[in-house]
Amino acid sequence: MNKFNKEKEKGFIGIIVIVILALAALKYFFDWSIFEFLGSPEGKSVLDYVKQILFWLKDAALALWSYIH
Repeated sequence: MNKFNKEKEKGFIGIIVIVILALAALKYFFDWSIFEFLGSPEGKSVLDYVKQILFWLKDAALALWSYIH
């Protein structure tokens, strides 16, 4: 493992820690839970929308990859 990969992994772990701290702060200061939101009808519609975007991005990336090769 070279130096670049170690720095990249540290950055990824740092992002995960920041996200966890942000979710804890939202719960503590605003009494807002991501799990309750995702369980609600509005949260489920948001998840469906994000899922559609991710599927579209995957299909676009695969089409681009097949065009390149």
